[in-house]
Amino acid sequence: MDYLWHILKELLTTTLLQIWIVFGIFFILGLLLYFFSRSTRKVFVTSGYPKIDIFITGWIGTPVHELGHALFCVLFGHTIQDMKLFKPDKADGTLGYITHSYDKKNLYHTVGNFFIGCGPILLGSAMLFILFYLGFPLSHEIATVFNTYGNIYISYNTIIESLQQIVTLVWHMFSVILTKQHINSWQFWVIVYIAFSIASHMQLSPPDIKIMLKGFLVILGLLTVVNIVAVVWEFDINAWIVVHFKIGYIYGMLVFATSISAVFFIVSYICMAIVYGISKHKLLPLFG
Repeated sequence: MDYLWHILKELLTTTLLQIWIVFGIFFILGLLLYFFSRSTRKVFVTSGYPKIDIFITGWIGTPVHELGHALFCVLFGHTIQDMKLFKPDKADGTLGYITHSYDKKNLYHTVGNFFIGCGPILLGSAMLFILFYLGFPLSHEIATVFNTYGNIYISYNTIIESLQQIVTLVWHMFSVILTKQHINSWQFWVIVYIAFSIASHMQLSPPDIKIMLKGFLVILGLLTVVNIVAVVWEFDINAWIVVHFKIGYIYGMLVFATSISAVFFIVSYICMAIVYGISKHKLLPLFG
């Protein structure tokens, strides 16, 4: 009984830690992206300029969002039935959509729902990093900073250290991006515009989250089975996941994308607050 209790305790601890390491910060950053993106859209709507969000940033950000879904549909064998990369609908407020089908009895297809749901965040974050890495003359410095500070490690015991890592990464990334050489080039402003457009449309809609949950529950079941074997054999599977799946660097890209989204929200609010104040002689509500 003592051995069985030990196994159950280790299984529970391993699984909870695994959920936090693999999914915890991912969901937190996903919620932050949703918050900043939704708040930015509200700023434009409240100030009386909703078309800025639709036609200034939407024509770039929306296709990237939908392609994020489509990419993982293809990777996980789902059938894409219909896809509109950019088709604003005044009735429901959607700017684009993708519909897909899959075999519900196929485990691989079902697991894919998680990645299909969060595809816009994964693809958007990767594209933001590639955009800044390839677009600037000092791209080697950006790569150096990311290699040095971008491996974000999250655990129960190192929350403060992890937050310090995040702040350090964001600070150094913006330090090498916001240089005089970059700011004085037209490429910088084009890249910033594209980056803001992508970041402002990375949020997950309620249907996206619903799709993610379908895959997450199956993944959780599979992890539990794997963890039982790992605990019995006394194998540190969480350390193996962190090392071999480069989870820390994925978090680093997500942190960078979230910081870009936050900056765009702040810039949007300041600009629209000035316009709103001049035209309405009132203070623009911060969150709509």
